[in-house]
This record gives sequence, structure tokens and C-alpha cells, in this order.
Amino acid sequence: MIYSIAGITVELNFKYEYGRKKCERYLSEGIPSISLSASDKEIENELSLFPQNTEGTAEFDCIFRKLYNIAPSFDKILIHGAAIMKNGKGFLFVAPSGTGKTTHIKRWGKRFGNEVVIIDGDKPFVGFENNVPTVWGSPRSGKEGWNNPISAPLVGIALLERNDTNSITPVSPTEIFDNLFMQFYFPPKDDAARLTTQIINRILENVPLYRLRCNMETEAAEVAFSEMNK
Repeated sequence: MIYSIAGITVELNFKYEYGRKKCERYLSEGIPSISLSASDKEIENELSLFPQNTEGTAEFDCIFRKLYNIAPSFDKILIHGAAIMKNGKGFLFVAPSGTGKTTHIKRWGKRFGNEVVIIDGDKPFVGFENNVPTVWGSPRSGKEGWNNPISAPLVGIALLERNDTNSITPVSPTEIFDNLFMQFYFPPKDDAARLTTQIINRILENVPLYRLRCNMETEAAEVAFSEMNK
């Protein structure tokens, strides 16, 4: 089947229903740039590493890892974060697992209602579309399954930190580089890893960065939006 994921038209050859079901909202009639599949041996190896998986989830993970590895050649990379859209603009929040990204974007929904759409709750793609920094949803989006086949211009990235009070401060790339850098996926091959580094540098040069210290109250969404929407 042909899909459009992060602006990449790709043929994904699933043997198992799990992958087809996860990707059905990304179906496309375009001409694929590449075709990806997972061999029985690759699925077997995946299951040996993650025995809690099924054959379907193992195949899905194998195929998407291949997509992550070729995405930099299309000017896109994977990041661990939560992305939402409001007023046609994309806002991205990054932090180590368990910090509260999911709770924070829920607060945006509680405060702004239908004005907010979740692009991706855990594994969005970021990169460039016609030289515009952009964030995309992806079918492989974490345990909540929060994703949509949409994209938005990326207008801000906030490093989220737990705090008793809410504040947001613009920062330079060097101030949060270590924490931000580790949230990107790096392909194992040198050429793709080099492209990934180049895309990261372009993002840091073109997208405003913030440190968001916040609690889990609705006010946190108001504080974040008021600064990131400038």
C-alpha cells in the first residue's frame, strides 16, 4: 500500500494487519519514492530483542525504523516529543519520558478546546518543507496513539521541566543543546547521521527555542502559548 508520511510518499509492504491498521489514515494515491518491507528474519530478530511484541508489532517497528533511517534524505528526522497545532502553527515540547509532555498537551486541549489539534503525542517528524521548518504526525506515536496525518509550520520548541510555578524563557541553542540533542533519532549509517546533524543545526538556527518550567495546571498552557505565539 502507498502512504504519505511526513511528506514522504512511500510504499509500506505489511504482511500483518497491525501495520495496515496503524497506517490506514496515511493512505495515499501518490507515486512512492521508496518501498519498504521487513523480512521474516528481521521480524524474528526483532522478536528476540523484544519478546513481548507480536509478529505484527515487530514488523511495524522494523519497517518504521527503516523509514527513520531514510527520512534525512528527504529533509526530515524523527524526534521524541509532543507536537500540537493551534491557529495553524506547530508547537513542539520535548523532555525525557515521564516528565509530563502528555499531561502538558492535555492542558492545551482543556484550555483552548477545539482550537488545538494534536499532531503527534510522542514521535513526530520535524524538518523542512520548501525551506519552512515543519512538524508532521506519524503512525508510530506512542502508547496513547495520538497522531494525525497533518503538518504545521514549526514556530517553537520548548524544553519542558517540572516546576511548582509556570514560566517560559527564550533560550539559545547552547543553553539546551545537550537535553534537546538527545531527543533526536540518529540513523546508524554515517551519511544519514551526517544529514541528521545538518537538519538539527538548521532547525536550531530557524526555530525559536524555550525553556518551559511548568506544573500540571491549565495555566501552564496559557503561559506557554503567550510566549511561543509571539
